[in-house]
Amino acid sequence: VEVVVMEPKALLGREDAEAARIVRLALERDGVSFRVGAAVTAVSGADEDLVVTCQGPTGPEEIACSHILVAAGRR
Repeated sequence: VEVVVMEPKALLGREDAEAARIVRLALERDGVSFRVGAAVTAVSGADEDLVVTCQGPTGPEEIACSHILVAAGRR
């Protein structure tokens, strides 16, 4: 599982920093990887052969996937 987080600094930015760190570490132990401070710039493909292109602090990156979930938070 790949997660692209557009917030520049952290996952769960509105929550207590220690609680957010614990949640992130638990998810990473379960195989989830995060792209923090990245923005999705394109989605291509069809059916279950998709590619998400994102621009992050280290440059552009393509992530191959079969499903995409889009979620919006609040400020």
